[in-house]
Amino acid sequence: MMHIRRAVMFVLPVFLVGSSLFSAEKAPAASEAKAKPTKAAKAPKKQDAKVLFDFETDLDGWRIPDWAFEKSDNAAVQAVVAPDQASSGKKSLKLGSKFPPKMWSGSYVEIEQESGSYMDFSPFPTLKVDVYIPAEAPKKMKAEIILTVGDAWAWTEMRQPIELTPGTWTTLQANVLPDSTSWKARLTPDLVSDVRKLGVRVSCNSGSYEGPVYIDNVRLENTPAK
Repeated sequence: MMHIRRAVMFVLPVFLVGSSLFSAEKAPAASEAKAKPTKAAKAPKKQDAKVLFDFETDLDGWRIPDWAFEKSDNAAVQAVVAPDQASSGKKSLKLGSKFPPKMWSGSYVEIEQESGSYMDFSPFPTLKVDVYIPAEAPKKMKAEIILTVGDAWAWTEMRQPIELTPGTWTTLQANVLPDSTSWKARLTPDLVSDVRKLGVRVSCNSGSYEGPVYIDNVRLENTPAK
């Protein structure tokens, strides 16, 4: 008599969740997962200096204003770019001047920015300008930076003009932070970021001199003004 053996098949249940299959292994707890360390974002590098005008190709809009020619104490005659002298690069602004004897007079040149492109000095604490007078120029000539700021177009001069040394470059420097004491009028944050005009004036109190003065390397720096 033939014995028939039955194969008994056991089917293990498979649990489906969505499209994933779960095995019998236990998933690691979230607290056990190791997070990869992340690198801290680098702070943007602080700009040490920003050259505003270097006069290497042209006057960049600098000129003697029309009103200056109407003043009896005006000594400015002509503004051009020249390779005669330079504190940086190969050229500078050459300001032809005629200082009369026995009276105060000033040779002034400026840049006036158009609406929408007014200058913002706020990222920097110091404004610097290099000025040169030839060796034959009188002693005790002085120079200063002059700003025109804000909606009122307020004119403010440096509180103390800087004495120039004939035959060498002199750096004018002024603090342009809000409430700076470098200026005769108070600078507020909104004025520092709204500079309409930037000018330089070289003056002579009594001596007579007919010849050039040179202006170059107008810049902002992060170093504090002395």
